[in-house]
Amino acid sequence: MKRRITPIASLALIILIGLLLPASVLATAKTSYLQNTKKVYVYRVDQDDKKTVTMTYTGKAKQKELKGYNVWNVEYKLGADGNGKGGYWEKETLKGLYNTDGLVVSYPVKKNKKWKNAWSSLTIKSTNKTIKVPAGTFKNVVEVKVDDGEDVYYRYYAKNVGFVLGVVDGERSTELLKLKNKK
Repeated sequence: MKRRITPIASLALIILIGLLLPASVLATAKTSYLQNTKKVYVYRVDQDDKKTVTMTYTGKAKQKELKGYNVWNVEYKLGADGNGKGGYWEKETLKGLYNTDGLVVSYPVKKNKKWKNAWSSLTIKSTNKTIKVPAGTFKNVVEVKVDDGEDVYYRYYAKNVGFVLGVVDGERSTELLKLKNKK
């Protein structure tokens, strides 16, 4: 005896697939390369522990032209190269991760994907790097090649952490030294 799927069973299957499909799409969309606003980021510059950049989340941008951006207070301690304070903006949309430089990681993240922002040509070179920095080891890191017309450098982004490493001329120029809970 051959079994047939009844119309009610077919309808139930279609509804079930309809309910599960958006969940899988949302799960993919939840992959984020945005910095964690509950953390304080401390970067080491030029492999010198005395040269640091500390970033602390301060809230959402209030300016109309920066709507949707997270605002970070940046404190530079660069010794002889100078000290100071500044700001950094970052947001994420379905198109990708944006910061003060423009679109820095284009979504969906795929190897060899290319795009341009106002300053540079960018290419995703890898989506599965393992990167070790003083703050820890990060897997499935996205490697982005940046060509600004004068220099070529690489930036590395970890899921749910954000920027963890910058490399210029094969040397680590900026790396995540500490990732602390915000007080």
